[in-house]
Amino acid sequence: HRVTVTLSIDAIPWHAERGEAEKEILLQIVGSRYNPEKNELKLSSEKFGSRIENKRYLVGMIEKIVSNSRELATEFAKEDL
Repeated sequence: HRVTVTLSIDAIPWHAERGEAEKEILLQIVGSRYNPEKNELKLSSEKFGSRIENKRYLVGMIEKIVSNSRELATEFAKEDL
């Protein structure tokens, strides 16, 4: 069963100082899954037979993408010092 998750980019709690860098990195990671007109990220999965498992998988993916964006922004900020 296919599950689609749509998330407003504004709903993500960005870091006060590195928020713009985090957002730019996230947008590079997600690529065409981002709709700039609606400012939304749209992910879908049919990897598992259950809707619940697919939703859990997508939520985990979003968490990993946001986490990696934050880590990269922090690394880039350290390099700029």
